[in-house]
Amino acid sequence: MWGERSLPGTLVIDETDAELLHRAVPEILKALVTLPRRRYGGDYRRYAQDLGLEGARLEFLVDVADMEAERY
Repeated sequence: MWGERSLPGTLVIDETDAELLHRAVPEILKALVTLPRRRYGGDYRRYAQDLGLEGARLEFLVDVADMEAERY
């Protein structure tokens, strides 16, 4: 039941939605690190800033962006 809330700040999803989300995460990560090559000419820092990331989260994305997919 997508969207059902049990405790403040938590979201309950059924097994089917959980499986779909689990399978989608690698695809989402791949898209996050390949888009800057196509749209930003490889400028991962500008891309991360445009996503609204700051501090450690920004630095993490910049650091892993050019890694081979198998490493992250």
